[in-house]
Amino acid sequence: MGKIWLKMPRTHKHILFVVSSHGYGHLSQIAPVVNALKQANPEYTVSIQTALPLEILSARIKVPFN
Repeated sequence: MGKIWLKMPRTHKHILFVVSSHGYGHLSQIAPVVNALKQANPEYTVSIQTALPLEILSARIKVPFN
């Protein structure tokens, strides 16, 4: 069976980070990446999926995220 490709408009760029909530080490490693990516590409929408508390995320992630 062939693959079906959806044509998405290239005007919206969205990146999802899924961060493990087993301690804060995963967040410590991904936070600088998220911050640098968004600062270099302000047109990106950043979403973060995790069970970590919002206060902890906000302390490490310095750019807007969903």
